[in-house]
Amino acid sequence: MGVIDATQDQRRLWTSNESSEWEAALGRYDQGIEVISNRKGKEKLVALDNWYRLKLPAIILGRSPPHMNHEELVRVMEWKLTRGKMRPLMNVVRRNEASSVESTSKLSFKSICNKAAPPTKAAAHESLKTITELKGIGPATGSAILALVCPSEFPFMSDEVMAVALSPTTSSKMYSMERYFELKTALQAKAKAINQAASGSSSADWTPSDVERAVWATAYASCATSPAPSNKRKDIGSDKSSVAKRDPAKRAK
Repeated sequence: MGVIDATQDQRRLWTSNESSEWEAALGRYDQGIEVISNRKGKEKLVALDNWYRLKLPAIILGRSPPHMNHEELVRVMEWKLTRGKMRPLMNVVRRNEASSVESTSKLSFKSICNKAAPPTKAAAHESLKTITELKGIGPATGSAILALVCPSEFPFMSDEVMAVALSPTTSSKMYSMERYFELKTALQAKAKAINQAASGSSSADWTPSDVERAVWATAYASCATSPAPSNKRKDIGSDKSSVAKRDPAKRAK
């Protein structure tokens, strides 16, 4: 399956570095989630998304050492498939041994959690490579897992953001490791450009994960009939609105 087509609103947003436009887009994220949750088979998305963004990061990072369990892995896959395209991956993911999920996630998180400096390129590659050793976990799902513990370095590899941030490629390379790191670089550059444009203001704290969610929201929030909520950002791992820094086998994707 290929990446979905970008909307005109998404493409227009991507060309802008104005923090006010990006804040407005991200402020419609919850609205976009509600739009998707009204579709057949997507009814659980509001609860899943709140759990994924606002509760699970603190649970994982509160463990010593940080790791996730089997139930959490399955629910992350459920969140990913509900927020995006449905794919026959749930049964594959469920076949992972509980002990393997814990040991593999510990190893994957080890080089990126609680570090004074951002992970090196080699450490980032190794972290993603390690988590994708689990059954049914490809680079896209792996990025959703790593975004929980290091959102400033690992944005989620959604189809919606790839549609505007990357050039088209062949289906065999669509969800490859190489493709993910191309996306990561593009979103880091966009976050940096937004922050530079907003230098000196409280809006100058954008992360690649913020950029992904703003682009995703722009794809769906315009479909809603209710007014957009006020512009605000919810931290990953927090239930408070804030503009504070975030960091707190089938062909799997």
